[in-house]
Amino acid sequence: MDRIEAFIEKIRETIVQMPQEEFEQQTAGLITRLLEKPKTLGGRSRRFWSEIECRMYDFERYESEVAELRSVTKDELLQYFDRKFARSASQRRMIAVFVHGKDESKDGMIEKIRTKRDITSGETVLR
Repeated sequence: MDRIEAFIEKIRETIVQMPQEEFEQQTAGLITRLLEKPKTLGGRSRRFWSEIECRMYDFERYESEVAELRSVTKDELLQYFDRKFARSASQRRMIAVFVHGKDESKDGMIEKIRTKRDITSGETVLR
């Protein structure tokens, strides 16, 4: 978990140190990708079916996201990051999934998790 926390902190540092011009270039690149029309009928179909499958029915999702992206500032992105991802974030939510091999006992794995647990103030549920 320490490496994940270090990675999250590094991302914030990268955003803070990013020049405004680079932030705008990154945003423009994302906008270009979102506005790119699907090259195949299958690609176009996937866009529509993904909306149907998740029952959102926002068939102009990409256009809506682009409109929002155009208005986002670097400061707003950092505020969002601090609210959702930072270690002390008020709205942070995490899930950790631990997979163990068939030769490792479940009880041993649970004990390892419990002894290293410092990742959240929430409740740990182990089954």
